[in-house]
Amino acid sequence: MNGVVFLLLFFLSVFSAIASEGVALMESGKLVAARNLFSEKLQKTPTDREAQFYFGRLSFSGIEAESSFQKIIQTLPHDSLTEASFFQLGQICYASGRYEQAVLFFHSLLATFPEGRLVEETRTFLALSEPASPVRPLVPLFFIQVGAFGVRANADKMAAAFQKNFSAVEVLEVRREQGSLYIVGIGAFESEEKARRFALEELKLGVSGFHIRKKGDI
Repeated sequence: MNGVVFLLLFFLSVFSAIASEGVALMESGKLVAARNLFSEKLQKTPTDREAQFYFGRLSFSGIEAESSFQKIIQTLPHDSLTEASFFQLGQICYASGRYEQAVLFFHSLLATFPEGRLVEETRTFLALSEPASPVRPLVPLFFIQVGAFGVRANADKMAAAFQKNFSAVEVLEVRREQGSLYIVGIGAFESEEKARRFALEELKLGVSGFHIRKKGDI
């Protein structure tokens, strides 16, 4: 069971009406609609922790997701949402190669929730994040650009379509004098060749249907 499904089941019994509606949209693949629902809820009630959590889960930007989860762990009560947010922050840092930060979040989860439901998964990631771990992955450097739009809504729509089958999808904003450009990117690969192979074999994209970009160049 993947992390998203696990967390959805984890919180199913404590949903508010808005959260239930949003999760139903997520499960039916309507990710943009779900994100908009939680965004509207936060505009009306900025302190709604459930809406904050799921807005973070649906964010196409890692920075935006981190901000959402940080807001949750910094507010009371310390509950299942706090536990899940520590875990999400640890995973985000781990995936981007920030292992020291990942270790801090995973240790915080274990210290605050020693009997929590995510303890087993947290210990697994913690072992991989520790400095002595021989299996630390290389920091991913490349991603697959599958689209570029002048309108954010169009980029979000394409990203949502890919997210039905692939979890590592994000929308990156490139600011230019003539206006922002929104790039839809998939994956995080340690080499250009691996990214290209994934685009051709897994995404089934034609040779002219994508570009391989280096993270940090955007």
